[in-house]
Amino acid sequence: MYGYSNQLLTITELIERVNQEEIFKKIFKTEILIGKKIYKSPIRKDKEGKCFFENYQGLLLFVDYGNPTKSHYSCIDLVKILNKCTVTEVIKVISNNFEINLNSPIINTIDSTVYN
Repeated sequence: MYGYSNQLLTITELIERVNQEEIFKKIFKTEILIGKKIYKSPIRKDKEGKCFFENYQGLLLFVDYGNPTKSHYSCIDLVKILNKCTVTEVIKVISNNFEINLNSPIINTIDSTVYN
């Protein structure tokens, strides 16, 4: 109404503004190498570091076969899990970490120090 919208970005709009690889870099605090089985899972205890990244239809996915119920995670999935938040809150977390102005307070930061 009146040309003003307080609506958040959609996930698609967010990914158009912030590169998926950059989000993963913030989580893992290192460069992302596609197909290299060298990453430890940030969502479980992982001593071996055999997880990896792959591209699937334009989506960068973190692959962790150590989880019996789910193996492929988008950057959105990991931010949601690590911050224990909703998808709406994920949008705010990523927007705040990459300085996309949504006129909202910072909820959390992207951090993978939960298990590693």
